[in-house]
Amino acid sequence: MVFATVAPPAQTQPRTFKVATWNIRSGMGARGFATQSWTDETLNCTDRTRPLNAWGIGLPQAELERLKADPLIVALAVQEAWNCGSPKAINRVLGFATATREEEGTALIARYGFAAPPLFERLDAKNNQWVIGGRVCLDAACSASVPMFSTHFYSDTPGGIAMQAGRLL
Repeated sequence: MVFATVAPPAQTQPRTFKVATWNIRSGMGARGFATQSWTDETLNCTDRTRPLNAWGIGLPQAELERLKADPLIVALAVQEAWNCGSPKAINRVLGFATATREEEGTALIARYGFAAPPLFERLDAKNNQWVIGGRVCLDAACSASVPMFSTHFYSDTPGGIAMQAGRLL
């Protein structure tokens, strides 16, 4: 979770907001302890006759409900958002105004929407890595907005991640 304060025009008080980020791993989850109720080794989130992943038993959805309940959270940046944990599936739980399309699992979901169309930029064509974002509205009237972005670095070549990060500067 990232906290930020934006200083609007002098006649009003600074506005505090939060931004969340989550590598959702397709809703598969990441086990930190032994359990028989689900597995992080499957994409299955619907067929109850086979082992289910975390999304299939509702673990990510419970955390998304907590994010939804916090009115200070204005955006959720997601990575590895595919299959069960797609931006559309995530936003069905959140009910935010806008979820961008995903590119290589990267997306940005905005509670109040964007002040302008979101931007999509490929950082690395070989590894198909993206940065996605734009001016996220801080309230329903979009009386203030701030630039926010989501990205996920991956490279199979030495120096590839540094090159991707360098493109952001």
